[in-house]
Amino acid sequence: SSSRDVDTPLAARGQASLRGGQPEVGVPFPVPAMRVITPGELAKHASSDDLWVAVHGLVWDVSIFLPDHPGGPEIVESVAGKDGSAEFEDALHSTAARREPTMKCVGVLEGCEDKVEGWRSKGWTEEQGIPDVDKLEGGGAGGGAG
Repeated sequence: SSSRDVDTPLAARGQASLRGGQPEVGVPFPVPAMRVITPGELAKHASSDDLWVAVHGLVWDVSIFLPDHPGGPEIVESVAGKDGSAEFEDALHSTAARREPTMKCVGVLEGCEDKVEGWRSKGWTEEQGIPDVDKLEGGGAGGGAG
């Protein structure tokens, strides 16, 4: 039966699976479970008309935004279908850029579920766009580099 759970999409398993059934402190209403995107699925979306990129454990469809990227589409295309967290942060994006409305969050990158739940527990919501991890981590207590 546990092997069936592996094949069941996270959303179908419900939010209890994502959080171990425990309510989150500080969240006033249930947060819907996010779709889990495998690295293989992410890699399939690497063309300019169908471009996904992972940033901080979240997978974003940036296809519509791509032609309008202020730094040019080539910069985003260089991380198409893979994790672009370091490149994104190296560019020192503004809060407005993190909330670009034409970028759509498609889900959480497989293996990053705990990381995303950590952002949520520190107050991040999907509406805020790409998490500002420096602010989120700076607001947290303790923890080592890693």
